[in-house]
Amino acid sequence: MIVTDGGAMRRNAFLLLSPGRREPDRVLKFARLRNHAGPFDREKRGYELALAAGPGVVARCPRPLGRVELDGYHAALEEAATGTELTRLLRFPISRKEKLRAIEPVASWLHAVARETASSFEALGPELKHLKRIGCPEELVDALPPMPGVFRHNDLGEENVVVKDGSFKIVDWEWAQRDCLPLADLLLFAQNALRIIDGADTDEQREPHFVDLMLGRAPSSEVAFRWIREEVSALGIPLEAVGTLVSLLLHESGARGSAKRADAERLTGIKLAPSFQERTLAAWLAEPTLGREWDRWRG
Repeated sequence: MIVTDGGAMRRNAFLLLSPGRREPDRVLKFARLRNHAGPFDREKRGYELALAAGPGVVARCPRPLGRVELDGYHAALEEAATGTELTRLLRFPISRKEKLRAIEPVASWLHAVARETASSFEALGPELKHLKRIGCPEELVDALPPMPGVFRHNDLGEENVVVKDGSFKIVDWEWAQRDCLPLADLLLFAQNALRIIDGADTDEQREPHFVDLMLGRAPSSEVAFRWIREEVSALGIPLEAVGTLVSLLLHESGARGSAKRADAERLTGIKLAPSFQERTLAAWLAEPTLGREWDRWRG
């Protein structure tokens, strides 16, 4: 059984082995709370969006197999992503070079997905309205120049990547969206994977490392900046808009983290500390050299 950190809102899962197999080939995800169907409804829609996004996305997505509800508890069955969780591999006693070699294919895949799913700026209309509705600063939304919308996994932390034999699968597609602002998945993946490689492995080190990463002071800053430059170039994002775009993405992530925390408090009756998304936004806003004018990524 996989027990997920993060409280009662998060799902657990059983890894299932068919007769005669030595590795799991099925995963049964289940809710910890009664009548908590939301994650399963969202993930069903996320899988549908992944399927529509094209073969490049589908190739990294485990196949959903069905759903069940028992006594108010919801569960879903899907193919297992076999291999080693990237979050574990990056903590193995292997060289920095080997760790970087393990994450570069994920970044390359994100660039490819951004190119293959790029839509028009007009397609971003509903997304931009949504950002204002959830409380993102209107001046940031209105300051965005035309840029393409892209498909987004929306939860691409290193714990959701499973690697095996030089390839990888990505799990937990419940927050997937189409026609979203670019760079979001890349930023989240860089923030989470590179901090482990740089040795910032505790919860208290997350936000300070993110600030160092974006200011060019972290060991892996140039890796993150190179990834950003590649995606900005591939999508034709105006260079002067990148600071505004990143600021808006962090506001969006902070709003989503705040909403999820509020839902968890409502369902469990337990007061929770601010989420890492909220803390990351606060750290970004507190550093005078970050924000809309941020340009360290240019190298």
